[in-house]
Parts: sequence; structure tokens; C-alpha cells
Amino acid sequence: MMAMNRCRWWWRLGRMAMLGWLVLGAEAVPSIWAQGAGDPADASNPSNVVEDRATHAAPEDKPLAMLGRRPLTRQHVDLVLGRNPALGLPPLDPAVEKAAIALIAKRMQALQTLRKLKMAPDRPAILQWIARAQQVDAPEDWVQRTSQQWQVDPDTLLETLEFRLAWEQYLSKHLTEANLSRHFQNQRSRFDGTRFLISLVTAPAPAGSGPARDAVAEQLRDWAQSVTPPVEESASWSQPPPADWHCDVRRWVRGTGECDPWIVDAILRLEPGDPPAVIHSAAAVHAVWLHEQQPGERPFEQAQDDVRAHLLVYLLDYLAGQSARELPLQSVSE
Repeated sequence: MMAMNRCRWWWRLGRMAMLGWLVLGAEAVPSIWAQGAGDPADASNPSNVVEDRATHAAPEDKPLAMLGRRPLTRQHVDLVLGRNPALGLPPLDPAVEKAAIALIAKRMQALQTLRKLKMAPDRPAILQWIARAQQVDAPEDWVQRTSQQWQVDPDTLLETLEFRLAWEQYLSKHLTEANLSRHFQNQRSRFDGTRFLISLVTAPAPAGSGPARDAVAEQLRDWAQSVTPPVEESASWSQPPPADWHCDVRRWVRGTGECDPWIVDAILRLEPGDPPAVIHSAAAVHAVWLHEQQPGERPFEQAQDDVRAHLLVYLLDYLAGQSARELPLQSVSE
């Protein structure tokens, strides 16, 4: 039971993060309005998006990961999650922190793409928007006050707002009823209630690419190729996994609501009896086996909320993927 709860936890984390922290600029933005905020690059100079600000982090701000040459710090995580440092909140669960880092990277990568597409507002437009939204006559002063409250530099705050506005504009063109219907048809078994009998093994890994994550993936791949999942939920593996891995044996899941969307991506590429797929998520590496599937019959009209939620994730991934090579997310050596 603990393993299946873990599987559902991965889905909840992925969906909460993508839709709560990223969609329409992140749930953090309204809380920033209420308390003060901070995050981004000077939109008037798109060529300086990420690389030229690596020196902005204070010595005490230990990087959690690197995006290109830019350190991602706990201040970035607190900002995007709406966690005001002045409130003295408890530390985040490490897995949540890793997921937040991965999602911050996707936001920045997506923003880089939107800038290339000339869909991101310039600095004057962002300041005009702040003046209207905050009903202030001096938006620059608001930026300074808010960035101080959230302990981030003003550019980081502006970049967060730039992403919000650019993302809203992009969604207005692409999050349409026609695209929702098309997305349902293209991935029907994800949304129509199809059930998948899977085994899933999750190995925690650092956020971002790097030797440590590669080593975890190699260890998991070698182990997964040498074992056969137990034929019963209560049976043991032929070769026990490490103690910090989480195993879920022969459980039925659906394409939405029960597993991380990226795990479902792998499931949809498998046929029953195929060798396991090894995939990466924000905080872990996973091996997944597909044993059986049962088709579903849920129509589009009943699945629209799930289709909309996943299309948002899909669109963000699409934009981020176009700039991921120039702005890679890399782990930081301990």
C-alpha cells in the first residue's frame, strides 16, 4: 500500500506543481500581490536571459541546481511556491524541492522560447501591468519593495511576471476547445479510463542532469533488466532493491489522477510484456513494467478537466523543450 501511495504522490506532486505553480504564472503570484514578491531577467535585453546573472547569488545562497550558468537557489523555490522567507516556514520535503527546481527550469526555458517567438512583454509593458494590477503610481518602487520582502533580486521578480504575461498570451492562442478535443483523440487511452496493470520502482535522484543522477539511472536500469516483477503483489523480488527505492508491484492505475504524467507517458509507449522502461522525473528515476491493460469508455465530455490539465503540461513541455539544450538543468555536486 505504501508503494501505491507513493505512485499517487508522484502524480499529485506533478499535477500540483505544473498546474498550481506554473499555469497562468503560478499560484505564487496572487500571494506575492498580497505580501510582496520577486524574480527575472531584464525583458528589454532578451539575450541576457539566464547566463549573465550567475554572480547575483549571495555567498550564503547555496545553489540547488544550475540552469545554464545561472544558479537556482532556495529563494527561487520560495518565490515560485509563494513561501515568503520572512514567515520562517519549515524546510520543504527534498522531493518537493526537487520538483520545484525542475518546474522553475521549465518556466525559464519556456520563457526563453517565448522571447524568441516575440511573445514576451518588454520591461515597460511589465511595469505598466504592475501599475494597473497593484494600483500604484511608481511600479519600480513596488518592484524594489517586493523583491526585498521576498529576498530576491528585482530582475528575478520581473522575470516571473514576464513569464506570467507571456504564458497567458500563449495559452489564449493554444488552449482552445479544438485543441482540447484533438488532444483527447491523440491520447485517448490516457483520458478515457483505460486501466493499466503496472509494476513501478522509484529510485530517488538529484534534481537536474549530472553524474550522480546518471549513476542512479544506470544502477536502476541494470537491476530492472536482471529481475522479473513478482507475479503477486505480496511476493518478493528475485533480487531485492536497495532500501531507499520504492516498489509498487502489480497495481492497476489509470492515465490521470493516479501517477505522475511522465510515468504515464512511458506506460503509453509500452505493450504488455515489453522490457521495462526507465524514465526520469523531477526527483527520481523510475522503472515501469506494463503487464496488462483494460480499455476505458469515458467520453471527452466527462474527461475535459483532465484533458485541459494535461494539455497545459504538454504545452509547457513543448515550449521548454525548444530551449532546454541551451539552458540545461544540471545538478550540483554535494
